[in-house]
Amino acid sequence: MSNRRSQLVEAPAVPVSRRLPTEASAVQTAPADDPALATTYQALISLSATDDQVRIARKFASHVLGHWRLAPDDRDSAVLIISELATNASRYGRSEMTVSLALCQQILNISVSDTGRPCPKSSEPACADPDEHGRGLDIVGLLSHWFAIRETDNGYRVDVDVLLTDLES
Repeated sequence: MSNRRSQLVEAPAVPVSRRLPTEASAVQTAPADDPALATTYQALISLSATDDQVRIARKFASHVLGHWRLAPDDRDSAVLIISELATNASRYGRSEMTVSLALCQQILNISVSDTGRPCPKSSEPACADPDEHGRGLDIVGLLSHWFAIRETDNGYRVDVDVLLTDLES
């Protein structure tokens, strides 16, 4: 039996509980109040905020976005954004990170949070090329329509909106 449990998070501002096992959920909801929203897809994964979990966040996003039939260029851009934000969460964040995806019509919202108790991070190794670091948020800004960084009571949350070109048929 797997130690994974599913959870739907309706409000990104609500901190993820402090469970250590990996959690993932992908759901489809149809909001009854606004027919213009038609169908909304949501997915969530919660991981430890460590470097080795960034690959899992990328794979999760790629799988979900492929299932949602995003065009390959949009999917690649979203996965790159998630990679940059998950890397920041693992490098500078707290003990856990959460990647949340929401698709409504032609807008993909990506939210990456770090939560939990601050944990000591090993010092970053000296890099021969100083240009190797510090471009992640520039990349996010170039690939997104809008993004915001918010400090929460339990860490940081970055929200990103990506305007999609089209869904695959």
